[in-house]
Amino acid sequence: MAEEKKPEQIEQAEKTLTEKVKELVETKIEKLMETGIQVGNIDYFTKLVDIHKDIENEEYWKVKKEVLENDVR
Repeated sequence: MAEEKKPEQIEQAEKTLTEKVKELVETKIEKLMETGIQVGNIDYFTKLVDIHKDIENEEYWKVKKEVLENDVR
């Protein structure tokens, strides 16, 4: 008999890789903010911020492209 999936499991399965990475990055940034940014983790922190910025930028341009394509039609 197959196991019945809970709503949060279904929601997680429907998320894209980008959404999963974004959530993971946000979680790691939050943890670093709680523990404090130090000399030893500043490089890691800036890389996480850069990844988050890139994902946000990609999402922005996807929406922008859709809007422009709809305006042209």
